[in-house]
Amino acid sequence: MFYLPGGTCHCHKCLEWHYKQLEVIETSEPLGCTGCYKTPEQLRELAVGSHYELTLHRKDGVLQMLCGECNLKHLKGCRVHFEGTQAGEKLKRDGIY
Repeated sequence: MFYLPGGTCHCHKCLEWHYKQLEVIETSEPLGCTGCYKTPEQLRELAVGSHYELTLHRKDGVLQMLCGECNLKHLKGCRVHFEGTQAGEKLKRDGIY
């Protein structure tokens, strides 16, 4: 286990992915989804056409790039953080909550 500033504690795999995501921000070459660990090739196979999206979140104290499915799961789990905000109202209108 590793401890980061702010008191978050992470296993080696999560910390490794965090540092890889920092590299992605610099190089613009996505590594895949940190939620389900699908590769860019696997995400392309599931996408309409060859385009897929990854959303960058700070989750569990580290940066994570999440595919659409994992992003929705994350947003549903963070409902309390969005309640009473414009973003929360948009998520309700979009049927995510």
